[in-house]
Amino acid sequence: MGQPGNICLLRAPPPRHVATHQRLHILPAHGGPHRFPLMFFALRFAPSRLDLQLTGPSIKTAILQLLHGVRTPTSSPLRTISPSVRPVFLAQQVIGSQGLLEGRIASSWLPLQQQHYDKIRCRQSVSLWASRLSQQLISIGFYMWEQWNSVQHSDDNVQLRERHSTVNEGIHSQFDMGPDDLPREIQPMLTSRRRRRVLRKSLVDKEEWLKLLCQERRDYRRSMKAQRRSLWTIFSPGPQ
Repeated sequence: MGQPGNICLLRAPPPRHVATHQRLHILPAHGGPHRFPLMFFALRFAPSRLDLQLTGPSIKTAILQLLHGVRTPTSSPLRTISPSVRPVFLAQQVIGSQGLLEGRIASSWLPLQQQHYDKIRCRQSVSLWASRLSQQLISIGFYMWEQWNSVQHSDDNVQLRERHSTVNEGIHSQFDMGPDDLPREIQPMLTSRRRRRVLRKSLVDKEEWLKLLCQERRDYRRSMKAQRRSLWTIFSPGPQ
């Protein structure tokens, strides 16, 4: 049932399209449910999901504490954990936050849950309980990753705003310099109408446009300097 390292093998595979390192990008606790709705939705319904599986109360408290500890690592005081559960709680902490959100649970949870089933005279399979718990943890981890991903690509992201500002300034600068030191076939790209069209493009497209135009301008200036040097060499008066 378990494997070396006290990790239960009963877990669903993580989503294939989610890179492992990205699952660690968990949003900070501040911001509130209106800012991070998916994350708070996942954590809010975690208790009811555990209740559906008839999870032992002390186990439920420990697992919820571990989940909240993913976002706020300092919020996992042992005093809130039942003494009978503390060794397993610590074993799960050793597995780490990434392991938790990948559905990797300490095998020591199973005997504790079995004791609870025996107490309430439930014949449900403890292996099935562990498998469903793993799936729930993976789902919560995916919600957290999805929220992080949406924020990273949102216009509210500070770094993205800075990139937009920088590239827009560069585009305005190129248009303000005019087309004189650009190849003839490139010059029509710098009309006033083109400026508005370029500024409406996506960030990646704007960055690529600016990069290519700057390169064209540099190359043209170098070629003109080379031509002037050649002309000066040809028409300069020779030695008397």
